[in-house]
Amino acid sequence: MSIQRYITLSYFICTSAWCFAQSGMQARLQCVSVDPVGSVTITWQMPEDTCSDFIRYELYRSTQATGPFNLVYQVNNDPTVLSYPDNGINAQLQPYYYFVRAVSACGTFDSDTLGNLTVQVTGNGGGIATVNWSLWTNPPAGTSSLVYIYREYPAGTWTLLDSTTTAPFVDTISICNSQINYRIMVANDSGCTSVSSVDGDVFQDVIAPGITELDSLSVDTSNGNAHMGWQPSPDPDAAGYIIYQWVGGFWQPVDTLWGKNNTYFNNPGGGAGANFEQYRVAAFDSCFNVSPLGTQHNTIFLDVSIDRCTLESSLTWNEYKGWNDGVSSYTIYAIENGGTPVALDSVQGTSYIHTGLNGYSVYCYVVRANDGSGLRTSSSNKVCVYSDPPFPPAYTYVSTATVNGSAIDVTFYVDTMAEAMQYLVQRAPIASGPYATIATLTPGGSPLVTYTDNSVDPAAGPYAYRLEVINTCGASAMISSNVGQTMVCTATANNDFTNTITWTAYTDWPAGISEYRIYRTVGGVGIKAMIATVGSSQFTYIDPVDQLTSGDGSFCYEVEAVENAGNPWPFSVSSVSNEACAYQLPRLYIPNAFTPDDNGLNDEFIPISMFIDPLEYQFIVFNRWSDVVFETVDPMMGWDGTFNGHNQPLGVYVYFVKIKTVDGRTFDKKGTFNLIR
Repeated sequence: MSIQRYITLSYFICTSAWCFAQSGMQARLQCVSVDPVGSVTITWQMPEDTCSDFIRYELYRSTQATGPFNLVYQVNNDPTVLSYPDNGINAQLQPYYYFVRAVSACGTFDSDTLGNLTVQVTGNGGGIATVNWSLWTNPPAGTSSLVYIYREYPAGTWTLLDSTTTAPFVDTISICNSQINYRIMVANDSGCTSVSSVDGDVFQDVIAPGITELDSLSVDTSNGNAHMGWQPSPDPDAAGYIIYQWVGGFWQPVDTLWGKNNTYFNNPGGGAGANFEQYRVAAFDSCFNVSPLGTQHNTIFLDVSIDRCTLESSLTWNEYKGWNDGVSSYTIYAIENGGTPVALDSVQGTSYIHTGLNGYSVYCYVVRANDGSGLRTSSSNKVCVYSDPPFPPAYTYVSTATVNGSAIDVTFYVDTMAEAMQYLVQRAPIASGPYATIATLTPGGSPLVTYTDNSVDPAAGPYAYRLEVINTCGASAMISSNVGQTMVCTATANNDFTNTITWTAYTDWPAGISEYRIYRTVGGVGIKAMIATVGSSQFTYIDPVDQLTSGDGSFCYEVEAVENAGNPWPFSVSSVSNEACAYQLPRLYIPNAFTPDDNGLNDEFIPISMFIDPLEYQFIVFNRWSDVVFETVDPMMGWDGTFNGHNQPLGVYVYFVKIKTVDGRTFDKKGTFNLIR
C-alpha cells in the first residue's frame, strides 16, 4: 500500500484542549539509527491516549521526504512495541524517511516524518578530513544538541573523536593510506540514540610528527657505547624513531626503532669510549613521514693521565652540548679498587686535578654533566688508571768493599725489578758519615753493580761506601741497608826478627765476620801465602821471620775478612785490605878468623848476611899490601884463602862489605880478620 503524503495548509480554529488531545494520541518518533550494514532501527514513543482501545501501529518508509511512503511494518493490539529494525535495506547507500501511524478507538494519528542522519566527508588531498552533517529541522522532543563524531579505523573499530553542536568537524589524519569512515550520533533523553549513515574515503597522512628532542646522551660505562633516551612523541600516529650520528661530515642514520614508546637506544657500533660522539633523533609516523631532526647532543669524552711522581690524576673532557638550559656543573666521580663511587667535586670547567692518590691503587673516573634544570644528567666514558709510583727497590745491599791494588772495588747487590734511573755511589771517611756522592751509575740490568774508586789511597783509609737508588722521578728511593768499610792494614818490623801486623775491622755484613786471614809475600816476589787465621775480634798478628833471613828483608801483608755464614743474600764474599810491608833491617855477621885447611871446619871466610838485597852486594878481601885477593857480588860465596889458585900466607887481611836494603838504604863495613892454618 502506497500513501502519498501532502502538506496542506488549513486555517481553522481549535480549542487548546482539542489540539492537546489530538497531540496526545500520536506515536512520536524518537530515534532513527543506521547500523553498519545499512539496516535502520526506528524508535518511537507510545501515544499518551488511545481512548482505551489501541488497535495497531503502522510504520511507513520512503526514499524521499515527501513520499510516496510504503507500509513496512504493522503490529496489532500491543502498544508497548516501540521500535522496529528495518532490515533488507541499505541506508548506507541512500537516506530513508519514516513516520509511524497510531490507530485506536480515537482515530488514526500520524507522527512527524523523520529521516536517518547522514554525513558528508571530504578531503583536501592530504591528511585533513572535513566531516559535515545536517540535523533535522524539527528534531524529536528530548533530542540532545550535542553531536558525537566517531571515526572508524581500523575496520570495525569506532572511536569517539569529539562532541560539538556545530558542523563541520575537521580531523587531522594520522593514519597512512587507509580507508577512514565517519558517522555521528545524537542522543535522546528517552534512552535511544540516532546513528547516522557512514561516509569516508581513503586518506593518506602527509604531516610529519613534531620534533623529538633527546633528554640526554651518555656513555654506557660497562661497554663504552653511547646510549640515549627521550620522551615519547605526542603525535598519536608516531610509529618509531630514527637515530642519526655525525659520521664523516654528515648526519648518518645508524638505527631505526619501531614503536612509539621505544624511547631508549644503545649504539653497539659506536665508539664513545674512544672519542666523543654526536647524535640527533627524529620521529616518523605510520606513513614514514619523518620529523625534522632534534637538537644535536654530544657525549662527554673523558681523558685521564696520571703523574706517577706526584701521584695526581689529570682529568680533561669536552663540553656537553644539547640542553636548552645548558650545563650547570660537572661532577667528578672516582672509584678506588672497585669500591663505592665517591663524588670528588663539582666544577664549572672541563678539567680537574685529583691529588693525594694512594700508590698501587686502580682509580676509575666518570664525569657527569648536570643540566640547568637539575632534572637531567649525562655521564662520560669510564677511564681507569693505575697509580703506580716508580716501583721501589726491595733491597739495596753493599756486597763488599775490597782493595784492588791502588784502588777500591765496591760491589753492590741491587733489585733489578725496581724502576731506577740512577745509582749514586757515596763515600765517607767512617761508616757513620757524612757521605758524599763520588759517582753516578746508570742501571744496566745486572743485579751486581761494581764501582772502582781510583781516587783514594787505600792505605790512607778506611773508606766507607754506600749506594743510593734514584727512581725514575728523580727522587731517592732507597739507601743501601748496610755500608762497606774497607780495612786498613799496617806492618811494622821488629828487632826480634818479628813483624807486627795490625788492621781495622771490616764493616758491615749482617752475619758478621767468621775470620780474618793473613797473607804474606816475602821479598816482593813469589806467591802470596796465607800464614794465619784469627778470630773476628782479633786485629793484631805477630809474624816470626827468623827463618826467612835469606831474603831482602821485605815482608808484605794483606788481611782478608771472610763473611760469616747466614748471609741472607745468594752469595758469600770476602774483603781484602791494602798491602802493608815491613822491612827488617839488614844484619851482617863477620868472623875474625878462618882456617882454610880443608878439614870441613871454618874453611871459608864469608860474611853472614841477613835481610839484604842480593843484587846490591859486594864483598872484597885485601892483603896487607892492599892488593885485592878476592871479590864477589854473590852473598853465598866466601873466600877460600887462595889467589889465582895459590894459598895465601897466614896473617891479617882486610875485608870490605857493601850491602843495600830493599828499601834503598846502603851500608858498608870494613875490618880485619886472620887467616890461620
